[in-house]
Amino acid sequence: MSAHDVAAVVPLAILTITGALCLMLEVIGVPVGARKLAPRSHIVWCAEIGLAATAFSLLRLFALTDRPALAFSGALRIDRFGLGLGTVVCIAAAIAILIAVGFLRGRDLDRGEYYASVVFAALGMIALALAADLLFLFVALETLSVAVYILAGFDRKSSRSPEAALKYFLNGAFAAGILLFGIALCYGATRSTAISALGPALRGGADMALASAGLLLVVVGLGFKIAAVPFHMWAADAYDGAPAPASAFMATAVKAAAFAALIRVLVGAHLDAGSGWVTGGWIIAVVTMSVGNLAALAQHRIKRMLAYSSIAHAGYALGGVVAAIGGHPQALGAVGFYLFAYALMTTGAFGVVAFFEREDGAGVTFDEWAGAATRFPLVSLAMAIFMFSLAGIPPTAGFLAKFNLFSHMVDGGFYWLAFVGVLNSLVSVYYYLRVLVAMYLKEPATSATGAAGEPLTGRGGPFVTVGLAIAALAVLLVGLLPGGVLELASQLLDVARS
Repeated sequence: MSAHDVAAVVPLAILTITGALCLMLEVIGVPVGARKLAPRSHIVWCAEIGLAATAFSLLRLFALTDRPALAFSGALRIDRFGLGLGTVVCIAAAIAILIAVGFLRGRDLDRGEYYASVVFAALGMIALALAADLLFLFVALETLSVAVYILAGFDRKSSRSPEAALKYFLNGAFAAGILLFGIALCYGATRSTAISALGPALRGGADMALASAGLLLVVVGLGFKIAAVPFHMWAADAYDGAPAPASAFMATAVKAAAFAALIRVLVGAHLDAGSGWVTGGWIIAVVTMSVGNLAALAQHRIKRMLAYSSIAHAGYALGGVVAAIGGHPQALGAVGFYLFAYALMTTGAFGVVAFFEREDGAGVTFDEWAGAATRFPLVSLAMAIFMFSLAGIPPTAGFLAKFNLFSHMVDGGFYWLAFVGVLNSLVSVYYYLRVLVAMYLKEPATSATGAAGEPLTGRGGPFVTVGLAIAALAVLLVGLLPGGVLELASQLLDVARS
């Protein structure tokens, strides 16, 4: 291995060691007789320090990388795009761990395996963001998928959690089969698994049809991961049934990594701006954001509402990807910024759900949250910030992210796509503000009770408080002082450079 190969693999090595340490600390750091009661704060700190060290190493490579470069015989592409989105994954994973601690302790589920699974999932996600080879992409995708299946089914005391894990696993296995078959077709057309080899085959020649079919199947396989319509059917049940901290991680970090892979494939294939790929992407983006928002309007459980909201946000981000492959590559920076803002606000929103959700599954409906602001003012304030940001109301990060994304759609000539995006964003305001109406304007004495008539309760703790505070303050600071983040996002365009 060259020195360049070693430098490229350092972030992945840190996460591998961190995940192994989390498992070892569970075995040797907690007495067997006290395993059910002993807190795992030392394992939490181990995971957080590992994620912070990984983010630091990614940012260091980000600063040192002037031009894209390949590593490990072309399996990894070290550029600012992959390094930037890898950093977003680390931030989302770190916050997801913080908001999980109180939730897990309240259910006697506080185990080192949970934190190790988050770390190993982050390992697969960062590898996915850096993948330059289709087979390496597949291995990275399966690494993160196996870990996320464990997280989805981690609440063994709930009947909904294993169901969510099974649905996610079946859909994930089906998507993996489609993706692998697509990779086989691409190899048959190009005699290579390198993503860059797809471009010449798609622009003409005897194998053009085979390469196009392979790319289509690869995109479909990734479409399952980002929950784009019509591959979204699993998302609502999986997010609703999984533990709320796991749902937060699935809806943000997994989606960011899947978008990174999708952009790698579509931009690396050098698609023709006037091809049917742009038209097809335009249609899928519009349908995804519309179906997600309309379905969210009819939900009574807040977790399901957030699940359909995540589908809608996938549609917005897809619109930016379409603008990028349609001849306006500057939109990639807007997509990166949008995924960063989305990770902050959605992780925080699911964190508030984790704070209120009870062991019997109650505490997650609009009626049960009525009057919550009178008993939990700070948590309700954090939820208000997240809802305003998701709705795109200034001065939050969500407003700036949507404005930046829609502006790039207009600059790229996709006026109708931006128009539909704005309309869908207006529709979403209703169900986001519906949460705040319940928390602030309804009487707690009559409706702030659980299914069994119990008062609404919350599970706090220092880790949860810190996680929600970091997410809420970051949403406000990015919205008020966006210059530095926007500057970093503008440097993600090197994914389009050869």
